[in-house]
Amino acid sequence: MRYLNKDWWIPALLILNIIVFTGLFFYDLNKKISFGLREVIGTVTFKKNSVHRKFFSHVVWQDIESNSPVANRDTIRSFGNADVNIDLKNGINILMDEDSMVYLDVTDKEQKINFQGGSVSIDSTNGKAKNLSVFSGNYKISISEPSHIKLEKSVDSALNLFVKEGSVSIDVDGKTQIIKKDEKLDISSQGISVETVPFKLLSPQNQKQYTTSSTISPTFEWEKKVNVSESFIEVSKTLKFSKLIYKKTTTENSEKVSLGEGVYYWRVGGSVSGKTEYSEIRKLFVFSNLVPKTFSPANKAAFSYFASPPVINFFWSKNDYSNRYTLQISTSPDFKNPLEYKVNSNHITLSNLIEGTYYWRVITDISLENVNQLVSTTYTFSVNQKGTIAPPIPLNPFSNEYVVLKRGNQNKILLTWKASHEQKVFKVEVSKGGNFMNPVINKKVSSLSIWLTEIAEEGTWYWRVLGYTSDGVESGYSNMAKFHTTYDPNLAFQKAKDIPTIDNEKTEENTTKVAEENQKTTNEIKKIQKDETKKIGNTNVHARLEAPAKLYPVSPNNKVNPTNGKPIQFKWKKVPQAADYELNLYKDKSKGGNLIFKDRTKKNHYEFKKFDKLDKGKFEWEVNAIDKYNKPGKKVRGMFQIDIPNDPLDELKPDDIEITSPKVMYRE
Repeated sequence: MRYLNKDWWIPALLILNIIVFTGLFFYDLNKKISFGLREVIGTVTFKKNSVHRKFFSHVVWQDIESNSPVANRDTIRSFGNADVNIDLKNGINILMDEDSMVYLDVTDKEQKINFQGGSVSIDSTNGKAKNLSVFSGNYKISISEPSHIKLEKSVDSALNLFVKEGSVSIDVDGKTQIIKKDEKLDISSQGISVETVPFKLLSPQNQKQYTTSSTISPTFEWEKKVNVSESFIEVSKTLKFSKLIYKKTTTENSEKVSLGEGVYYWRVGGSVSGKTEYSEIRKLFVFSNLVPKTFSPANKAAFSYFASPPVINFFWSKNDYSNRYTLQISTSPDFKNPLEYKVNSNHITLSNLIEGTYYWRVITDISLENVNQLVSTTYTFSVNQKGTIAPPIPLNPFSNEYVVLKRGNQNKILLTWKASHEQKVFKVEVSKGGNFMNPVINKKVSSLSIWLTEIAEEGTWYWRVLGYTSDGVESGYSNMAKFHTTYDPNLAFQKAKDIPTIDNEKTEENTTKVAEENQKTTNEIKKIQKDETKKIGNTNVHARLEAPAKLYPVSPNNKVNPTNGKPIQFKWKKVPQAADYELNLYKDKSKGGNLIFKDRTKKNHYEFKKFDKLDKGKFEWEVNAIDKYNKPGKKVRGMFQIDIPNDPLDELKPDDIEITSPKVMYRE
């Protein structure tokens, strides 16, 4: 007998260390860092959930909620369409536009703000801040009196500084320059210039919010600070003004523009000494349809149960500008003593509601001008306890549906059904006759579906389902359903016109329709059990269209840059007998992302132009053919990635993160 090498424990210990420290690394990477005893210096609010925080001495970014406290030495960054408002205790107000980042180091003796990119306004006119310093790269801006400044940092410009109130000094190449009210400093590859702001924007204020049910027509006002006869106003949905939705040259100092829901950027420009000069850029928001819409359970929905209360899914519309919802459930319409559930998503599942009639609504907490809460309409539903368990309801194949078999292959036929949550096991029976005396298939499963591989011949098949609770209590058999099998696809297409159209978004209504069809089948079967070859009623036929072959984009390696203004081209191959194609677009569907776009087209390609629905990251798209009877075919999926080049935030490297440390930036 051979003994193990005495040093066997060395590689075992190394492997154990790898496992332990890898686990600790991923735990530290994904855990939510506690605010703890950190010093609170202010509060951050925003209207869109796209803001991250990084605590000092940490390298992991984490999502933060609106109205969260800000700790000293926090780094805050924003993303697309964000409007971040940071109110510091010393009275300093910081407004951050999208794709911006700041580091805060605020004490009683000195206030330091490290501006690292994007567009930021810093207002100290209402505070008691002294010795305020703003750092941007190698530049230091000193503010010794109450002032209001705006900083812009882009790819082609090292720094733009606008002084709206007060005056500031900046150290550039060892020299100190004073920038006064209504002056701007430009530092670029062409050099350094200080000049009077040619156009001063008056209203709307930056990050102004409007709420409307349709459109609004705000008045844009500005003041000419230089001697020019004409100026022009530009309004765009992109910060870079790559695609204008409005532009007009005028001799006036104001202009009315009609706007619908969305996020808009505006500026004023004109020719000054033969050169086109621009004002600062401001942003405004137009909100509409903010009141949450309740989807499920539907109004007057009814639920039943045998022993344990039913599982009820509550679902409502998502608000892009707040993730703070309160679900209220009450037994009275005036919501006295309601059950309240505070959630950060637009859905919740409950299984604690016993027999009774209930009323429910959703309240969205939102920080808008003159708006604090948005209340949905009230829906009602009932819960009833019964002495028996409702039998399952067959769903697929549809009643009288034709399934096309393929010769030489193992055919798979999917059966699905609906059942109460109390039923855990199901017995599925399939027979060529309606009496089920000798079923060809008799199986038990613990799911709501089963794949049949035993059927390889043409004919008419009948099936039913029996449910069992975890305690073995039977539900009783479902109504019998039937389907047909054939090797002739042409026959299936000829008969498909009689298949009833099913709207997948109306689940309860569909279930009722299917149950009615299955009840008809059951009644017909009872009449013909002695003659199983007899044709039953009006034979309906259905053959599902094949999935289109995707052409582009197909994988995350297909990167799309929306900043060039060109639409995204979705392409796929044509499907025979297709009348339409349905396109669905998801954000990070593999991670539970939501559907963000849906449309139909008759062509085998689609131009997507709604870039306001996109931000950086991975996306998944689906397309399926729709036949002339409005029956959906099989789906095919593709993926792509939104890639915005030359974004300073994307180019951050581990070495760059050290810049945010005060040990490097601010300590001598």
